[in-house]
Amino acid sequence: MTEASGIPDFEPPPAPAAAPAPSAAPAPPAAPGPAPRGGRVDRRLIAVLVGLALVVGLLVAADRVAPRLVGDRIGGTLQTVLDTPERPAVRIAGVPFLTQLATRHFQRVTITARDVPVPGNGGRLAITELDASLSDVRASAGYRRLTVGRFNGSATIGYVTLSAAAGAPVSYGTEGDGQLTMDLGGAITVTGRPTIDREAGAIYLASPRFRIGGRQLPGAVPQGVLTRLLRIPVPELVPGLVLDDVRAGPTGLILGASGTDVTLGR
Repeated sequence: MTEASGIPDFEPPPAPAAAPAPSAAPAPPAAPGPAPRGGRVDRRLIAVLVGLALVVGLLVAADRVAPRLVGDRIGGTLQTVLDTPERPAVRIAGVPFLTQLATRHFQRVTITARDVPVPGNGGRLAITELDASLSDVRASAGYRRLTVGRFNGSATIGYVTLSAAAGAPVSYGTEGDGQLTMDLGGAITVTGRPTIDREAGAIYLASPRFRIGGRQLPGAVPQGVLTRLLRIPVPELVPGLVLDDVRAGPTGLILGASGTDVTLGR
């Protein structure tokens, strides 16, 4: 205490230090989210891939089967046009086929027809086999009408039917080289190269050689006589086709024909 006041000296105790402010409580750990369902994603992906594979497989199968179905329809039209006893075989080339089917415009079609009667011969003359390649083919009217940009074909008239039309046995020339031999009877034969007479519309033998008993007769034979011996009318199966050449083959008389913008059917 001080002597003057007689009041004892008193110093208050120091105030207690302020307690530090409580810090913010740490956030509780986040709840774990759902685990990724990898199995379900994989299954969906597999299902999509399988579906795509099925679609591709169906398209490939259709691209192979459809040509046969369309070929049958075209063959039916050709059977009517050519008047054949059986439907001609038809093969359609070019891929993909479905795009051709959608437009009914086919790049290349090959046909094989047998026993094709030749008009105007009383049924005596028939084409044994007709093979043709058709390019740029457009179908219309339910495939009952075909417009062919380019037609190239060969027709074989067998020697049996050729003999019936000529009225005498006709065979492949004994000397070969694309010649025909007619047996006139009595050991008389005539051999020559088949030629097209476009003015007369017939096929005859050019540069004939007559033989009796295997011996060739000397001198030339008047063409008029030969014309009466062999005169085969030029077949006209389809309007617009032109007979390009004719030659003799081992199995028959072979005719080549071609044409552009040919119409088959109605």
